[in-house]
Amino acid sequence: MDYTEQTDRRIESYFNGSLIAKDREAFNLQYKTDIQFKEEVDAFLKTKNTILSYNKLERLNKIDTYYEDYLKKRRQRRVYILLGTIAASVLILLAFSLSTQSTQSMEGMYATVIHIHMEEYIPANVRSSNPAHRFARLYRQKDKEGYKDSLAHALTDYQEALKQSSIKNKDQTYLYMGFCELELGNPEKALFYFEKIEQNVVIAKEWFIGLTYLKLQDKEKAIRQFETIASYKKHDYHDQAIDMLEKLRRLQH
Repeated sequence: MDYTEQTDRRIESYFNGSLIAKDREAFNLQYKTDIQFKEEVDAFLKTKNTILSYNKLERLNKIDTYYEDYLKKRRQRRVYILLGTIAASVLILLAFSLSTQSTQSMEGMYATVIHIHMEEYIPANVRSSNPAHRFARLYRQKDKEGYKDSLAHALTDYQEALKQSSIKNKDQTYLYMGFCELELGNPEKALFYFEKIEQNVVIAKEWFIGLTYLKLQDKEKAIRQFETIASYKKHDYHDQAIDMLEKLRRLQH
């Protein structure tokens, strides 16, 4: 509530008896329920009682000074309230800005590296029908119309292939299903397929799980994943994981 000169006049009207009965009831209710309003009324009474305590000669000499001091304190309090409100707003905006910057930066980190590393698992010769070659043929059409529809069809075929008990490249199939889901903008589903990879023959599993956490904007899990990779000096993505950790930790400050 903004306590202005209108509030002062209302308080004066109450004590000089000029308020009507309805307004006096409203005044009494506010005095009981509004702490800040009560403080204003009490301050007014204190000022009034102090002024009345002076004799007539002292009142003439001191009333203006005392009242000016009272008004000065009121103005200062209003300034403090205003500054507090502004400071709170600035902190909220700063927190939102930092959060947005972190989100945008994680998305940028993901976008910078995902295709570079995905292409490491795309063979040059694509003559067979295994999962790698199937995805490679699709990926080379990524700038053409119908790319996402083709990825969706490939996912269906991969799923059918996984139902065959004789499948020999199950882990590889999961890897390329994860790639398809990333390309379709479904990082949650991509993570599901990457985590189903059981054997370490697909060393990329851990690395692409970390990149998927970036896409999901889950900083804590991304850091833990890259820390796991960085803890093994012989890991194929050891150096890249350390670089990612440095960038992610800078986002925390």
